[in-house]
Amino acid sequence: MRKTIILLFMFMSIFTGWHHVIAESSADQEKMLIQKRLELYKQMEAATTIPWYYFAGIDQYERNIRRSHKDIPREKGAIAIYYPPEKWSGSLNPNLEDTNPLTISLLGGMGKDGNGDKKADQFNDEDMLLQWQIIFGRSGCPKTILKLRFGTIITGLKQLILF
Repeated sequence: MRKTIILLFMFMSIFTGWHHVIAESSADQEKMLIQKRLELYKQMEAATTIPWYYFAGIDQYERNIRRSHKDIPREKGAIAIYYPPEKWSGSLNPNLEDTNPLTISLLGGMGKDGNGDKKADQFNDEDMLLQWQIIFGRSGCPKTILKLRFGTIITGLKQLILF
């Protein structure tokens, strides 16, 4: 009986300890992911005149959409902005995983190289943010409209990250 209790106690302490380590690890990963996202937003703010929290608001909006729609795949990087492969690579492009900016452009795709690696990768965070900035700039959407659409998200994220 004593051996059973000791073994049970050891068994429980081992698994409880592992659970604690895994929880800390995932919390650290979440903090690192948030820090990476903030760095990307600030990098795009420096390259454009769009405030970083606008990028954060759009990204959070897209993240929520991805979580609620089961037909959209989960994000693979830090940024959750989603472009369908046929729009990124071009509807005329037979290769939906094309990363060559020249062929993507020639075949009607919207993918651009945002980090200078000569690839327009739809899973690369900088490429996705650059494309969003191009769409935003092309549409001429004034900041007031963006605030009306995403104001609560942007205000909430700004307060969350700053404080």
